[in-house]
Amino acid sequence: MNIYKNLIIILSFLLIISCVKQQHHVATNQDIPFNIWKEELYQEAIIQGFNKALLTQIFALIQKSPAYLAQDIKQFKKQTFSEYYLNAVNNLRIKKAKDRIKKHNKILTQIEQKYLVPKEYIISLWAIESDFGDNQGNYHVVNALANLAFNSRRKALFKKEFFASLTILSTENITPKDLKGSWAGATGQCQFLPSTYLAYAVDFNGDNKKDIWHNKDDIMASIANYLSSLKWDHNIPWGYEIKNIPNLTKLANKRKYLLKDLKAKYQIDKIDNAAFSSYELEKKVTIITYEDRFFVTFKNFDVIKIWNNSSYFALTVGLLANQIKE
Repeated sequence: MNIYKNLIIILSFLLIISCVKQQHHVATNQDIPFNIWKEELYQEAIIQGFNKALLTQIFALIQKSPAYLAQDIKQFKKQTFSEYYLNAVNNLRIKKAKDRIKKHNKILTQIEQKYLVPKEYIISLWAIESDFGDNQGNYHVVNALANLAFNSRRKALFKKEFFASLTILSTENITPKDLKGSWAGATGQCQFLPSTYLAYAVDFNGDNKKDIWHNKDDIMASIANYLSSLKWDHNIPWGYEIKNIPNLTKLANKRKYLLKDLKAKYQIDKIDNAAFSSYELEKKVTIITYEDRFFVTFKNFDVIKIWNNSSYFALTVGLLANQIKE
């Protein structure tokens, strides 16, 4: 009898401990009010040494808004590659891209020679990211990043970017109100996140400013510098569209293959029947397919995906670059 009594006491004790732990877990995971979190963020910025007068301007712009979380969720809306591509590329954008290559050809040639990134990729990214500056976004970057750091799927990323934006405002000639961009905090005509700006933006025209908001030389050179720093290989393109061979479906979206082995085994050919170079044949490729279209992609495709981790995005950049290549 005593054994059962002791067992009941032990079980009751364990149940109490479990309830206490559960209550503690709930309490420590409840979201704190935005204003309290904002004050903690301010104090963290003070500890990191940012100027108090500047922080006063910055934090005056920060207001809680559910719109940013809604945009973050909306970003992953399902769509086909064709829908994505046609939303980004049309005849007008192709014409504008070709016009930019002609207009800026001299400086683009200098940039290409320095960074070894072909001009058509620079122009393609500029076109897709901001339509050559016509669509840079009108959100206050500090407010967007603070809201996403408070409540989004990637809080740690956006908090890091928030402090990077404070560094930009502390070192560059731009005010918090003028630092505008997308809902996700990307800024400038090349839509760099603040940490990307700090790492890769360049002053190409020598005026002691890294101006990706207004200066075309700096914008194009910063795009090229970013790709170059990610180990762009100027001897190969992003990839090629190839003819539809059903046997390739089983290889799609898997490991990398040596191009010459695929050529020998499956007789793959480019969609336009042009030959692969001997250099290309010695490189590893990935096969991807969307809607009965097949592509082989080289390392440069992966470089573009570091810019934006989306195969749709990288394909769109590459296909637009093909259409505007001189």
